[in-house]
Amino acid sequence: MASSSKSKPIAYHSEEEAAKKSEKKQFPSHTRYIPFLVLAIVVVMSLAMGIIWAVVKPKRPQVVVENGFIEQRSLKISKDNTTLSGMFYFYFRFYNPNKKAKVHYDTLNVTSSFNDKTMKRGGLNQNFTLEPKFDIHIWYNFTSELWSIYGFMPKYLSQGRATSRILFEAKIRFEYSGWKFLPRTIHIDCSPLVVFDNKKNPSYPTFKPTVCKVDY
Repeated sequence: MASSSKSKPIAYHSEEEAAKKSEKKQFPSHTRYIPFLVLAIVVVMSLAMGIIWAVVKPKRPQVVVENGFIEQRSLKISKDNTTLSGMFYFYFRFYNPNKKAKVHYDTLNVTSSFNDKTMKRGGLNQNFTLEPKFDIHIWYNFTSELWSIYGFMPKYLSQGRATSRILFEAKIRFEYSGWKFLPRTIHIDCSPLVVFDNKKNPSYPTFKPTVCKVDY
């Protein structure tokens, strides 16, 4: 009787261990394929994006400086004739040359330089989307200084022109048929920007439109 009473708990314990082992075996069978499934989805998505990119071949955005001028009342020459300062205004046209792809501008930062001494960095807080074959115009202004140790500023001003450079750094994303590609950084170099001091007719300053170089 004693031996039979002890054998029952042992048998029950063996059955419990077998059930646990069975559960352990069943549990991994449902989960071990998840990483492979996720990897397969990523590969398929990447392949699809690559095929779409190869078919669409999005063109890089175009940027043109259409106008620029110096604010006449802001022009100043220091007493020692070594520094010329003024407020510069530029009118930019951002254009999307693609027929089907949209261009999303997530960020747009700018650096303007007039010479080695003056450099200004800042964000334009611009967040916009360009539909295919659409454009947008943006004004940008900054104060610049031209410095010379020899005091040539009155003579420089009499020549009636000043040259500056503006650089943009933007994060963009292309979109095609609802598919958004990964963001990429582009660099836009607008130079040289020659602005004329047109005192005789300040309302219509002379400026030659400048096509900016876009790299990405």
